[in-house]
Amino acid sequence: MSLFGTVGATVGIYFAAAVTPGPNLLYVAHTASATSRKSALMAAMGVASGSTTLAGISVLLLGDLLPAQGAAYRLLRLACGLYLSYLGLRILRGLRTTDHSAPDPVAHSGSRVYLRGILTIVTNPKATLFFGALTATVLPLSVPLTTRISAVTALALSAFSWYCLVAIAFSSEPFQRLYRRIVFPIDLLSGCFFLALGLYLAFAP
Repeated sequence: MSLFGTVGATVGIYFAAAVTPGPNLLYVAHTASATSRKSALMAAMGVASGSTTLAGISVLLLGDLLPAQGAAYRLLRLACGLYLSYLGLRILRGLRTTDHSAPDPVAHSGSRVYLRGILTIVTNPKATLFFGALTATVLPLSVPLTTRISAVTALALSAFSWYCLVAIAFSSEPFQRLYRRIVFPIDLLSGCFFLALGLYLAFAP
């Protein structure tokens, strides 16, 4: 496959996964709807940074990552599941807050939101396996290094562009007004989603 064909296939596969509703998209959308545009963009940068890091490690260093079996994978699932459960509990705990017009500036500080964005993706074993599968199918070690670097660069640009677009859209005034009207069910669904996913990853066989 040519350079452009490989890069195009990499970006296409990644984008198809990125636009599918999941922890990464939900985290950015929830942060954007509930807080400021600045916090939303920091969340987007965090998720995109995590995606780029996993892609770089997989494509440039390891070739493929953890197999979906064995004690190491089980420990990874447990740790990641517990973190996602914690994230879900944080959202559910916030349901007790009656004033959603003034977010906690400490809880939504740029550095914390950015770090949570990174942790949201790097603690999801499915993301690790996705990049491992992408490497095995499209970017094996037999592909020239320059092509793999180009593919990771294009993937990074796609990740930052997509999640920043989501952040800007969901932090717009119409979305903010809509969110304030339906904040309770949205937060309830978001919290339950993260909690259920975390418990599943931690304890499912």
